[in-house]
Amino acid sequence: MAWKFKDRYMPGEIITIPFEITKKLHKLNDTLDAYRWYELLSLKEREQTIGDGGTIADILTKHVMCAYYIGWFDIEDDEAFENYKKDFRKFFIYPHPAFAACRFAACLGFIRHQRKLIEECEFLSSVQEGDSIFTNKNLIIENQNLSWD
Repeated sequence: MAWKFKDRYMPGEIITIPFEITKKLHKLNDTLDAYRWYELLSLKEREQTIGDGGTIADILTKHVMCAYYIGWFDIEDDEAFENYKKDFRKFFIYPHPAFAACRFAACLGFIRHQRKLIEECEFLSSVQEGDSIFTNKNLIIENQNLSWD
């Protein structure tokens, strides 16, 4: 079973969010400090941490998406990170699961829309792919089927 939401950024598109997203969002909440630790690593250490993908890569990708959607912060600033954690919980943890799923659908829609704009931009389309959620086409943001248990 799943919720279906209209994509507010790309009219006519539908975003499907499975009911178990609540458990995944709570797992993200439990791993907020681990996400900060990951972001403080050097680029080489980050690449080694993610490895070939899998659950850890999926969790970190979702953290990056949420952080970009909520509003980026200075990863080294303790107060900014605490505010980010409060905002994350306000959007995804404290509301009723249907509202949290709606907010997560908006997050997915926003990221998909940003990717589409980058693909359409002649200048940015020539930028090499990196570990960005916007330019790395290997990152499938819509995949909600991985088990995080």
